[in-house]
Amino acid sequence: MNRRLQWGMAIGASLMVAMSFWWWTQDEPIDPALQRAHLALVLPADIDSGETVDAVLVYARHTEDGTSLVEAIRGEDQSTLWQVEVPGMGVGATQGSRAGAVGSGLIALASRRTQDSTVHGTITVLDMYTGEVLWSDEDVPSPCRGFWTQIRLQGEILLAFCRSDVGYALRSYQARSGERIWEDIRPDEVLEMGPVLLPGVVYIPHPVYGRQYRLDGKANGTFQAVGRQVFDAGDQVIYAVRDEDCATRYRFERMNRVGQTERLNTLGLDGCLPEGLNPVRPLGWSEGLMVGVDEQGALIGMVGEQAWRLEFPEGFQHRGIYYEHKRQMPELSALHSLKGPFHPFIVRKTEADQELTRLVIVDLRTGSVSWQSEPVVDGQLWLSRHILQAADRFWILVPELDRARLLLLNPQTGLFTDAVELKAERGAMNSRVLAHHLFELHLYPERFFQGEFFGSARDQVFSIRPEDWSVRAYRGEPITVEMAWKSIEQLLGELPRGR
Repeated sequence: MNRRLQWGMAIGASLMVAMSFWWWTQDEPIDPALQRAHLALVLPADIDSGETVDAVLVYARHTEDGTSLVEAIRGEDQSTLWQVEVPGMGVGATQGSRAGAVGSGLIALASRRTQDSTVHGTITVLDMYTGEVLWSDEDVPSPCRGFWTQIRLQGEILLAFCRSDVGYALRSYQARSGERIWEDIRPDEVLEMGPVLLPGVVYIPHPVYGRQYRLDGKANGTFQAVGRQVFDAGDQVIYAVRDEDCATRYRFERMNRVGQTERLNTLGLDGCLPEGLNPVRPLGWSEGLMVGVDEQGALIGMVGEQAWRLEFPEGFQHRGIYYEHKRQMPELSALHSLKGPFHPFIVRKTEADQELTRLVIVDLRTGSVSWQSEPVVDGQLWLSRHILQAADRFWILVPELDRARLLLLNPQTGLFTDAVELKAERGAMNSRVLAHHLFELHLYPERFFQGEFFGSARDQVFSIRPEDWSVRAYRGEPITVEMAWKSIEQLLGELPRGR
């Protein structure tokens, strides 16, 4: 048999298999069990008023234009409280990262699916206690390119937001009825960062068209956030504005909830940014403290009226200040607020054609390195997405090829409080794949709820309570958590421990 005939037979057989599969998906109903292939969303909730956290699991669609299975799982015994189908959520680049929110007895979901090269999105709102679909809306403004990127529940208001390379849109609904309250559609204003939501108020960061809205749609004021970085300061926001009277040409300003603005002078220099910093590059802020990265990859900080500059040892450089993990996007947040005087950084350098990375802990009050790891060589690099944040800790994943290990850092003391390894009953989980989008291990730090954080690994869904590192399995086989101080120190060097 010649090679051309072999190829022809192989292609023909492949087409027959594909056609058979297509006809099967058209004629046969979808078994709900088959829809559990990929998690589109994991949401913690208190559904049955029990003592244990419940979970809402949303699975990706099984067919291109099909539906997604949503099920509520009781925390006490992992029984199913209810099941319902909603418009297909699609398979996200990161498992469990689709837009969704829980609040006021409601569950809000934003679907996204592709059909005939066109993206279709739908907002669906469910009753949290029964799973009943209360309303849905398939109308999506043109700047969204077919789907909403973020949704948020606040009291009786549901806020939907999208941004793309052609503009942005914001829409407010009565959460329970679906009645539209107001919307702001801007097809020609491109945002590089999402809005900031504070109680009763939403801020749209933009260097020219920055706006502040009450949730009832009334515009309170405008502000020009140069660099698009807006920092949460409780009941107000902090941002950089242009000021030619400053040596750096930029200073900080703040706006309160009623739209009043004033110069921020708490950092000395009359609020001006220190020499070497630019709001276009990453900045971090907290009351009385500001830190940024200069063009050479060094840190510059201002504490009160005292400025400092830190060049990392051995030629390592840094490229950012605060790593906002991509899964925090559904939180409708663009905050880069510093959580304490100590902060973890990933620094890197190239040496002998090899990429080296290192974890460094910096005391931001003095601009000094309090601890640094041994360099990690090319092949299992530290990456920005290895640093997560939940509650009052930094969660740092150790990059390895065949293991999933975590360090917890207290930003108030600069000490590591825990070092653990997550293990699956079958197969290996690893954090090295966090270098890619198709993770095996997924942690959801933005879903820290009642002292527990949620995660998934393939078809397993679990929660972990860091207080005692107990694990609860919601779906699939359980994982285990073991202390890992010794094994991590063998890789990184001695760790400063404490609370």
